[in-house]
Amino acid sequence: MEAYATETGYDQSNYLLAQYTLNYPATPAPVLSLPAGSYSGTQSLTITDSLTGATIYYTTDGTTPITSSTEYTGPITVSSTETIEANAAATGYSTSAVTTAAYTINISAPGFTLSASPVSVSVPQGGSGTSTISATDVGGFTGTVTLAATGLPSGVSASFTPGSAAGTQILTLTASTSAPITSSAVTVTITGTSGSLSATTTVDLSITAEPGVAPGSGGTTSLTVTPGTTTGNTGTISVAGTNGFSGIVDLTCSVTTTLTGVSDMPTCSLNPTSVTISGAAAQTSTLTVNTTPASSAENQERRLFWPSASGTTFAFVLLFVRPRKRKDRVALIGLLLLFVSTGFIGCGGGSIGGGGGGNGGTTPGAYTITVTGTSGSVSATVGAVALTVQ
Repeated sequence: MEAYATETGYDQSNYLLAQYTLNYPATPAPVLSLPAGSYSGTQSLTITDSLTGATIYYTTDGTTPITSSTEYTGPITVSSTETIEANAAATGYSTSAVTTAAYTINISAPGFTLSASPVSVSVPQGGSGTSTISATDVGGFTGTVTLAATGLPSGVSASFTPGSAAGTQILTLTASTSAPITSSAVTVTITGTSGSLSATTTVDLSITAEPGVAPGSGGTTSLTVTPGTTTGNTGTISVAGTNGFSGIVDLTCSVTTTLTGVSDMPTCSLNPTSVTISGAAAQTSTLTVNTTPASSAENQERRLFWPSASGTTFAFVLLFVRPRKRKDRVALIGLLLLFVSTGFIGCGGGSIGGGGGGNGGTTPGAYTITVTGTSGSVSATVGAVALTVQ
């Protein structure tokens, strides 16, 4: 600052020079809501200043902001890689220091991801289990996602129903009674598709066996019999519970064969016809096989000579009806001999020479005896015996 003075009748005064420095307090530097770094997708950035009434200016090209730069009035959308610089100014304060942050924005193409909860599902035979499949959008995806399950073991089916929350489906896995039993998990893949977009997730599935019955140890597996034999024609059927089964098991048996033209099919019986399973101990039943013996030709020939009712009546007439003339008696005797020789007096009209070789009994060969155990809805083969008829 310079100053001088003048007055009429006086010369001008000398110049006085004085320099003054005014020290205003600095405006606090602005604060950015997002730290510098990399981000997935578009971000929203806010800038604040601790001094009430301060005006914030910012740039997005890395230059230092001035009072003619863009004034901050609300959240900034950061949708590309850029550097934000900001400062603040206020009356009675000097301009603040510059706050700088560089952002890298990774913009993904619209899509979605899938997730499962829980990721492990245990399903009992004849029952079902569930898992929630969630679809999450990426990059602003909107649309309908269709789900499908692959990698299902035999006897297991999958279905999907809408979940209670948006973007979720309930996966239901159901195992039939014929489903395989596995001690290790089977990986089921869930695939979601929407047009050309797709995503996958997995669910570990394990199937647990329900209580049931099965062959126990020590049961008979093969028998060899002679037709009609009454010794050596028995075996043992052993029945055990599985997976904690307990209860009464009713037993039935049947005989099958691949032989053709079988006569006198073998039959089987069990004693007792039911067993009670409790705990791990196996229970037993005696299996008896019945076959038919062969009959001899001699017995059949004797039956051929045995008079039938009609033959007996005719013989009675010949023996007790007395013809008056000798010639008539001779004729009757001759007729009697004729009937005997033609087998008219025999069993059912058969001839003497028609007896053949007799009845051969049960046909020799291989048969299979199957024993089934049943308890309510539980039914299983508890015995398979290979039967040989000699």
